[in-house]
Amino acid sequence: MPPALDERSRLVPPPAPSTAAAPSALPALATRPLLLIAAAVTGVLLLTSGRYGIYADELYFLAAGHHLDWGYVDQPPLVPLIALLADTAFPVRCSRCGCCLRSRPAPGSC
Repeated sequence: MPPALDERSRLVPPPAPSTAAAPSALPALATRPLLLIAAAVTGVLLLTSGRYGIYADELYFLAAGHHLDWGYVDQPPLVPLIALLADTAFPVRCSRCGCCLRSRPAPGSC
């Protein structure tokens, strides 16, 4: 007959004490320097963002947004819809003359 549970637990020796050192705690996160770096990067990006024009893909999405269709093979149908909503809320302006892209400026004015 197998011994009872109480008898078996007495036969098993207790585990040996661990000699390995406890893992060291991670240093505290430097929140203030990280926030300062993030604020500096954000400031630089905001200051220089007006110097960049519109990329060709952005113009393509805007044009597709003004001609919504389910049949675009190179993009899902939601992308032109989002471009249309964004262009409706915040119309895209030419960086050189400030004219709206929906109206055609005079040739040579941009």
